Amino acid sequence: MTRTFWKARRVEALGKALVVAFGLLLLAGLTACDEGNDITYVNMTDRTLQVYIDDLLVHTLEPYETRQALILKFSLPKLFEAREEDGTVVFSETLTWEDLEAREFRIVFRDSMQDESRSFGVKDSAAARERTPPSPPSSRRRAPARS
Repeated sequence: MTRTFWKARRVEALGKALVVAFGLLLLAGLTACDEGNDITYVNMTDRTLQVYIDDLLVHTLEPYETRQALILKFSLPKLFEAREEDGTVVFSETLTWEDLEAREFRIVFRDSMQDESRSFGVKDSAAARERTPPSPPSSRRRAPARS
């Protein structure tokens, strides 16, 4: 009878020790993780795009696909690019963590660089206008003004 009592005490003590050890490991794991955020990539083109961060392929987006992913907080600016499958760069911008926060962790890839700069809240600059081809004339005709 005494032997069973001591066995039960050892098992109970071992169980408590395992719970404490697991708790400490969990706490250490949570504090060791870098802070991050979900980022949303939106492909508003009719082409498959490959998303690169600092020349590292991170995602492939099908036409009109939206994808959300975790990005860990970084301290140095990173180069975000979207390329067509043949390597043609359709988006290239160096962004800081603060830039991503200002964009609410959302990057939209569009056919027109001018539309893209507006979607990010970037002021319409002369450089952006030079990169953007003029829009084709509208096929709709306006009704003549009545007097």
